[in-house]
Amino acid sequence: MVFYHLLIEMYAKDLTKEKLAEQLLISEQSLHDKIYGLTPFTNEEMENISDLFPLCEKDYLFCE
Repeated sequence: MVFYHLLIEMYAKDLTKEKLAEQLLISEQSLHDKIYGLTPFTNEEMENISDLFPLCEKDYLFCE
């Protein structure tokens, strides 16, 4: 599963994986693995990401 909506919203906001990973205090590779469904996001990470996109529902960002 790939979180395409999250990638689309990141692109629209000019938010790179590197910048988002820094904000989440994880490595860029770890974020990549999470976005592409290789490892799961924690609830805290999903909440922090959702806070960055106040116009998007969490279910939208993290749907399959």
